Amino acid sequence: MVKSKEILKGKFEKKFLLFVYLPVIFGQFLMCLLIAYLFYPPQYQYNWLNSMISRLGWPDQNPIGFIFFSIGFSILGFFLLLLVPYTYKRLKPIHKLKASVSVLLMVLYSVALFLIGSVPNYLIDLFMRIHGINAVIIFLGFYLNSILFATFLCDLKQNEEALFRNVNRAAIVMFVVLLVYGFLTAILLVATLPEEGLGGHYTQDPSIPFYLSPTFYEWQSFMCILPLIYVQTLIISHLKAEE
Repeated sequence: MVKSKEILKGKFEKKFLLFVYLPVIFGQFLMCLLIAYLFYPPQYQYNWLNSMISRLGWPDQNPIGFIFFSIGFSILGFFLLLLVPYTYKRLKPIHKLKASVSVLLMVLYSVALFLIGSVPNYLIDLFMRIHGINAVIIFLGFYLNSILFATFLCDLKQNEEALFRNVNRAAIVMFVVLLVYGFLTAILLVATLPEEGLGGHYTQDPSIPFYLSPTFYEWQSFMCILPLIYVQTLIISHLKAEE
């Protein structure tokens, strides 16, 4: 039986974390997005080539589905926040300052995920600004943290650290591939997104080729986040925690 007090102290059991905790919170998130999509009124023709992820959470167009969108993001943000103590205890022995910066970024993007869900994206300037700020924090905070995590890997010496003795090299290769792909698609998202798209109320003109569509790159970059979190956590789980 996993005790909530232990989780708050960062004392996850490895099997529970990797095979129950993360799969469940990721699974509920994807299921909520799917339900939000299924409730989307057909007259608006939602698809990932011309629609931002946040469009699933527009109350004005998706009055039922946006509830599931909100639930999915709020739960995801809240439970990712609980990983902060676990992560800090394992990264601190490698580099205390970088570990502190890393968990600060984790807190920022986790809270932003929670706020994306808890503050509906109404077609009102204030709500759109809040949504836009949170979206920027999620992408910027997460990918900066992932790049910082890559420097932790560089700090480890292959012949001294348990990480390289116990972790399948494929996990590290997967982390690098996902990071490069997700970061590049995030750059393409920024390069193709017009200013009016920052508030989340943006629909791509179907006459524009998909490879010039910010929605196309947003979906790819965002969906790299979940497997990246999993792989990072897998790698971190092999590091010895500071008592």
